[in-house]
Parts: sequence; structure tokens; C-alpha cells
Amino acid sequence: MIFINSIEILELQKYSVTEIDRSLIRKQKRKLFADIDLSDNGMLDYKGIYLTKTDCETAIEDLENSDYVEFYLYLANNNHLFNDFLVNGDESFFTKFSQESIYKLPDFVNFISPYFAPRFDKALLNAFTEFKSESVNSRLKIIGILQTQMLIQPTDINVAFKNLSVAITSRISQIEKIAQEIKKETTNYDDKNIDEIEDLVKDLFPSGFLNALPKYFQSQINKIAAAINQLQLAIWDTFNKAMVCRQLLGHLLSLNIESVGKQTFENNYKTVKQADERRKHIDKLHNILNSFESKAKTIANARELIYQAKPYLFNIKAITKETDITYIGLSIRVAFDAQNFVIEEVNKEQSSDNLSLQRLLGFQALKIVLKNAWEVTQLIGSLDLQNDFRINRYNPNKETLQNICNQLNVPTPQLDFGKIPLYSFVILDGEITHTDKDSKPLPITNSFIKKDVRYIGLNLKVEVFEYQSVKFHLKYIQPDGTLKTGTSSPEGFSFSNDTVIILNSVDI
Repeated sequence: MIFINSIEILELQKYSVTEIDRSLIRKQKRKLFADIDLSDNGMLDYKGIYLTKTDCETAIEDLENSDYVEFYLYLANNNHLFNDFLVNGDESFFTKFSQESIYKLPDFVNFISPYFAPRFDKALLNAFTEFKSESVNSRLKIIGILQTQMLIQPTDINVAFKNLSVAITSRISQIEKIAQEIKKETTNYDDKNIDEIEDLVKDLFPSGFLNALPKYFQSQINKIAAAINQLQLAIWDTFNKAMVCRQLLGHLLSLNIESVGKQTFENNYKTVKQADERRKHIDKLHNILNSFESKAKTIANARELIYQAKPYLFNIKAITKETDITYIGLSIRVAFDAQNFVIEEVNKEQSSDNLSLQRLLGFQALKIVLKNAWEVTQLIGSLDLQNDFRINRYNPNKETLQNICNQLNVPTPQLDFGKIPLYSFVILDGEITHTDKDSKPLPITNSFIKKDVRYIGLNLKVEVFEYQSVKFHLKYIQPDGTLKTGTSSPEGFSFSNDTVIILNSVDI
């Protein structure tokens, strides 16, 4: 519906409502039609819109209603921005919008709504197609448009939201089609480019825009969420890409969803998040293993490999909540490499090139190597190992090492390193803390003074899956390499600490 301000085309802006009567209207209409007849194309150029006599006649009929005369005068003289928006869609009206008392008049809203609703619809659609999530101006634009909704009467709501609703439906269909193509393996997406789909989904369904929309669009927002969920399920089944699924579900949950499926979406997100985190820990462990391939095959490096690997093995086990084949395979790989390092150094120390010197020195160097080898071998045994590996490789090598130790009178005590426990949290980071008696952090470089009391502790950053009670055993190794213990120290440790870990804890 074209908006034509009759007051403007008749040039009645300078008159008051009471002055504008039928006589004045007829006079100005004759003048208007005469100008049209004299024009080159027989039409009136009204703000870039060409009007016929019939168009003008229809618009002028509105002046039979005195209320309409008042409204047209208001727009022509007091609200040029609104008037121009209605005529040609100039969106300066939104950016410079200010609340007017006349907007609260039901008669004015009834008068203006049929013209305003289709213009509003077009502006809203443009804002959607041009929306950039990172742009502040995009966000301000949608806010500016939506704050004018009071100018739309209920009977015109469908008109005001029509084209945006159609555009959203089309985008939902686009995602549903992609999901079906992935399921049927007829898609152009593959392992190399499937991660690009996250940007597509975010561009199609910008949460900053959709979350600003009124309740009218709630049903469609729920359908968007369902479509994205089906897409990530297809990707999970076809490509097993936990990271992509996690990103899609994360975006889905950033939408204002009100549906019974929300709990399902949240559960799906929890599942893929854990799978993604597990993959990251596996990748990091692979990187550690690969980095040790170029290092010297020494007992010290075997110990270091295990110490670096254990936190990741702990996390993988915690996320999976079981010792699955992937976890056991990684654990065996760590044990295999570490045991090879131990064997390499022990064999080197027993080689013929070193034997004469060893006899001369009473085999002292070899004894030290064997002592360390025995300790690290038992450390290897604390890993979760498949029975076949433990029986056919680990145990025979351990027995051989023990026999060599017995021949040289090297003690072989049974050391308790403890198995990797199964808990419902992962360790994201850790740091040694250095505080005073009031738990105030102190610089590590602070010199120690006998009269001062300093406390050294351990702070772990964690992600918790469920409530649980945990007993931590800690070791303080003194500068001379011995374990610091007290009268209440548990066997093999400096002290223990019982901690209750609640859901959403981040530090322990």
C-alpha cells in the first residue's frame, strides 16, 4: 500500500485543521491536476514516486475524515522523518526515532498501521539480511526498528513480519537439506571442510538478531534449534567431528529457546563437549609421545614421559568414565616407550665398553642406574595396561631387571605409586602456590627468612562433571631429593587432604 500525504500533494502545510475545508481542497485539487496535465508524462513526481490523477484522487478522499487531516498535517509539518519513511522507506526514522505522544493514540495507530506495517516488514528483512554479529551498528539497527512496534495494530502483525518469517523458513529449509545430504552422503562437505559449516550456521541464524525478536517468532526460533540439532547429529554420525558438533550446539544454545527439546539439546551439548575435550587431551598426549621420540633414551626421560602423560591419561579416563580401548592403547604406548628408554640405558651401562671401568669402580654407576631403573619400572606398572602386555612384556622385563639388581645387591623394594584413579573431573591446569600464613600470594623470588612462615601448596583448575568427595595425597620433595614427612604423614606421602568437589567448581 503506497502512502501519499494528501496535505503535501495539495500544498496545504501552511493551513490549520479548521482552515482546511472542502472548498480549499477543491481549489488545491484543480491546481494539482492542472500541473499534472502540463507535466511531460502526465504524472506527479512525489518524492521520487510518480502518481497518476487516480492515485491522487484516492489519496485526497482521505481528507473527508477530519482526524485524518490532523494526522496528515502532523506528519507533513512535525514529523518529516516518519512521513518520508512511509513514502519511500527512508530508514533515518529508526536511527533518529523519538517517542511521540500521538503514537499512543489508538486512532492514529489504526490510521498509520496499514502503511507502516509493510515498510516495517521491508526494513526488518533488510536488517536481517545485512546483519553482522560483530557489528555494533547492526545490533543498534535492529533495536531501533523493533522499538517502533507500537505503531502496528494487531491485524497488521502478519504483514509486518511476513517477509522475515519467510526468510527464516527458507534458511531453516537450507539447513535441513544440508543435514539430509550429509546423512545420504550426497553432500559436498567432507572431513576437510565440514568445519566451515559453523560459520554458515552462524551467518544464517545470528543469535544477536534472533534473540531481539518478539514472541511472534518463538516458534520459528525453536524450529531453528531443532534444525541445527539435526545437522549436528548428521555430522556426528557421518564425520564423528565432536568439535564441529560442539560449536553448532553451542550456537544453538545461545538462542532464546522455549521448547521441550531444550533439555535434549543441553544433554547433546554435554556429550559432544566431553567428546571434544577427550579428543583434545588425546591429541596433546600424542604430541608428548611424538616429542619424546627425538629425546635421549634415558631413565630420566622415561620418568619425565610418564609424569607428563599421566595428567592427560587421568583426564581421558575421567571423561570416558571407563578404561576403553583408546585409553588402554595410549597407556600401553606410554608404558612401551618408557620401558624401552629404561632398557636402553641399562643395556648401555652393561655394555662391554663400560664393563672394565664398572668393575674398577665396584659397579657403583651401574647400581645407581639399576636403582633408578627399578623405581621407574614400578612407575610404569602403575599405568593401566592390557593383561597381554603386562604378562608378555612388562613382567618379563621387570623380572630380568630384578635379577640383575639381585646379582649386584641393589635393593628392589615394592614402591606404591598408585593407579590412575577414576574421577568425574578433568584437570585443566595447575600451579604451585607460595603464600604467607594468611594465604596472601608471595613472589616466588622472595627470600626465605627463618622467622617468616611460608606455605607451599597446589592449586588445580578443573572442570567438574558431578559432585564427589576426593582424597588427595601430596609429596613434598626436599632439596636433597628426600620426601618431607611428619608424624601424621600417610605412608609414602607428605600429607593428605579430603576435598569435596561440587558441580561448577573451577579451582581446588
